[in-house]
Amino acid sequence: MRRSELARVRAMEAALGEQEERLGPDDPRTVESRVRLVEAYEQLPDYDDEQRSWEERSAAEMTRAVDSRTRTLGAGHPDTLTLRYKLAFLRLHLNDDRGALLAELREITDGRLRALGPAHPDTLQSWDMLARHCPDPERPGLRERVENGWVQVLADREQRLGPDHPETLGAVLELAKVSDGRRQQELRQRMIVGWERIAAERAGRLGLLHPATVEAREEHLTRVEVFAGAAEGRRLREKVVADHERALGPDHPATVRAQIQLLAHSGMPGGPSPEVTAAAEALIERALGILGPVDSSFLRLRYLLMATHLVAGHEEAARAVGHRYPSPDDDFFIWEGPAPTA
Repeated sequence: MRRSELARVRAMEAALGEQEERLGPDDPRTVESRVRLVEAYEQLPDYDDEQRSWEERSAAEMTRAVDSRTRTLGAGHPDTLTLRYKLAFLRLHLNDDRGALLAELREITDGRLRALGPAHPDTLQSWDMLARHCPDPERPGLRERVENGWVQVLADREQRLGPDHPETLGAVLELAKVSDGRRQQELRQRMIVGWERIAAERAGRLGLLHPATVEAREEHLTRVEVFAGAAEGRRLREKVVADHERALGPDHPATVRAQIQLLAHSGMPGGPSPEVTAAAEALIERALGILGPVDSSFLRLRYLLMATHLVAGHEEAARAVGHRYPSPDDDFFIWEGPAPTA
């Protein structure tokens, strides 16, 4: 775990304690702070030896949040049901009593069905989770409900928002997850085309390098990489870099960040290629000078270069990178022992 990650959760714990003492445990602001603390716990790295301890803390804090919402809103209120679902999800990861958790999931699902209806994303989320963990005979019927529900959600969003609205494409993604065969392929292609259209529209209206355009291009790239393959994704990311270089020049911070993004998505089955390692080595000094040692993109490049060496079995080379570009935020366990010799 990095020092900044630990410092962040400790600060949030202290702030929550002060807020609870000042406002009380059931104040909505206290509950929201407690939920944000759980989210921070969940973002801690899963390679940490203390990971189960953090998961247990998450479940304990979420239990307190559920109790508060139940006291103030009632067990069947949609906001309470949202937290109850999150708690059930946490407890599943901790391998708590499966029978009790299934009973709780059924109750949450019934509550959402009553409060929100059968074609609401929260209801469909509950049915989907229940289908993953219920006895086999129940699964086909639940999965059919989930699929039919997303069909309705998609139709509603198409009518209200249009076929290429981000929320509509979000429903396309969810429907693709529960579909298979030709239908799934068609839905995936629709996502690729839809995000490409959104990116093109934003580029024409806002400019190629506007943050909203960059966000849409990244969504498009992600769908291409997942559904069409890494090679096509790399070709498009190279185009993004070329667009930045042409518009801003090779040494603009945004251009350097685009180059780092390209390298970060250039992994291959079995680990990054030697070409990625060489490109990262060639870029890191220039990135340091342009972005600085604490910039998140520079740190991403630094960790990428260390990781490529470690994957290749070159631990000394990875340690050398860490010592050449020191960061006070290093993981505690990485750099034990003296610096490698030249």
